[in-house]
Amino acid sequence: MVEFTPAQAAELRKTFAACDPNGDGRIDPEEFYGLLKKLDADVSREECRLDFDAADTDGDGHISFDEFAAWWTG
Repeated sequence: MVEFTPAQAAELRKTFAACDPNGDGRIDPEEFYGLLKKLDADVSREECRLDFDAADTDGDGHISFDEFAAWWTG
């Protein structure tokens, strides 16, 4: 995982929290779709699923903070 300064880590945690509105510490596919729609209004569900599957490296169906950080900075 990429090393972050404290300020970068705090900003990344803030971004992650905004993508996790239910606050369970994981981003599910629907929450991820909401993020991608904010970043690119034209993103399709299929494109989202491909990105989600790439980010969900442990295959548990959710994106953890570490997975999110790797995806966001990758």
